Amino acid sequence: MGQIALTGLCIILDPDVRRRWIGTALLVTGLAAVMMTGSRTSLIAFAAAAVLVTFLWARRNARRVFIFGISFIVMIGCLELVARLADPEASPINSVLGLLERPRDEGNIAALTGRTDVWDTCIRIAMDHPLTGYGFESFWTPIRILEISSIHQWAINQAHSVYIEHLVSLGFIGLGLWCILIFGSLGVSLRKYAIDRSPTTLWLAGIVVFCIVHGFNESINMLPVFNGYLFIVVIAHLVLYRKPRSVRVPRATFLSHTAHIDAPRFVA
Repeated sequence: MGQIALTGLCIILDPDVRRRWIGTALLVTGLAAVMMTGSRTSLIAFAAAAVLVTFLWARRNARRVFIFGISFIVMIGCLELVARLADPEASPINSVLGLLERPRDEGNIAALTGRTDVWDTCIRIAMDHPLTGYGFESFWTPIRILEISSIHQWAINQAHSVYIEHLVSLGFIGLGLWCILIFGSLGVSLRKYAIDRSPTTLWLAGIVVFCIVHGFNESINMLPVFNGYLFIVVIAHLVLYRKPRSVRVPRATFLSHTAHIDAPRFVA
């Protein structure tokens, strides 16, 4: 749903779109779904992608961004003032962390609901085969799932991180190739947007950033589900699609229209 919200933001920022309410509806619906599901990973990934998309858009609309920026700063200042008047000892940082904290954190939000412990275990096991890993889709065997789940006392069948997942499956070689793929795709999208200024390219860059950030806490982007399929389609579009070159038609001139006219002949 974070990707749907990002799509709505890109539609809103597209100057050629007439029905901007569609973008607003997608943005509100996506963010509402993210907040209802309590997915902090999707929320943070959306925020990172939204910052990049807004920054790239701002380079073409400096005046609007200045107005929006001043308005945003004033709004934040007013909220901060109201918060301090209500509770002088309130900390804005603690308030934000309190909104992000969930009951399953057990008071330790830095543990990422137990993910850091799972990462430590997976990395330790991966060091037995550091270069090539245990093979694609060969790490999470029934025996290993039971072993790791019994250690951490909850059902675990994935590393909850694309990067750790590649490390245990394909080793440092596979992890390196994956990083080249995703960060290379980001570079290609940014370079293309600098050339064509296309809203589609801006959306592609935002999706890549979303997947990069989202992959730190989730493995879904490499699984055969919608997120993984969308990411592969985005990468394929960036790599394979080439915008057709426009054919330049020579501008008509007086000489070009009269060049084919034969000179008059005089017969003696």
